[in-house]
Amino acid sequence: MPSIFETDAKLDLLAATAIAHTKELMAQSDKLRDRRDKANRKRVARLFKDPKAIEATITLTDEVMRISSIKSSSRIFRRAAKKASIIGFGPLNGIGLHIIGVISNLLPSPVVALVHQRVRSLSKDLILASEPEKLAKHMNKRSEKGISLNINVLGEAVLGDHEADIRFQSILEMMRRPEVNYISVKLSSIVAQLIIIDVEGSIDRVSEKMRILYREAQHHGVFVNLDMEEYRDL
Repeated sequence: MPSIFETDAKLDLLAATAIAHTKELMAQSDKLRDRRDKANRKRVARLFKDPKAIEATITLTDEVMRISSIKSSSRIFRRAAKKASIIGFGPLNGIGLHIIGVISNLLPSPVVALVHQRVRSLSKDLILASEPEKLAKHMNKRSEKGISLNINVLGEAVLGDHEADIRFQSILEMMRRPEVNYISVKLSSIVAQLIIIDVEGSIDRVSEKMRILYREAQHHGVFVNLDMEEYRDL
């Protein structure tokens, strides 16, 4: 039986090997990045230097993009625009957000449409279209390069059972697609309003959905990854 010291030495060697391989992969991937990729990386890195910029970005993506009311959407956008800084967004986007934030008082509809277009443009390399033909084309292109994708279905904020059921059906529909073999699921996105003190009741509600999900996964040969949750939902 190996000693504790021998085991520690093997673990240290394994860790060192993993670190070396990771650095090598990162170095190789850097060489494959085009100008657009490098610009996107700089943009994201800049955001993390300014907490207010991160907050403004979350407001834009999670609120402005999801609210159907133009009046409410433009009001929330103005709130986000006030937090935009040159440090986090750069000179062009930082000043631009402040300017169109003021203009949104007079022209809310065109401004909200412009914000939607800009956010979609910046996120198109990160968020894929869910339409069957577009997604299948992208996944097949990746598959030809030996890359498999973990699909995470995005959608409206899950506030109640109606939104949870819509998201659940979207996930099941995605699992039935022949090109999909790996999917991530947040339990809190398919079971609304999990109650912390009602452990047994919450487990029953989650189990009901998970039985359906796992049976569908078995039938279609899809791996289900239970995604991260907020600490209160763990």
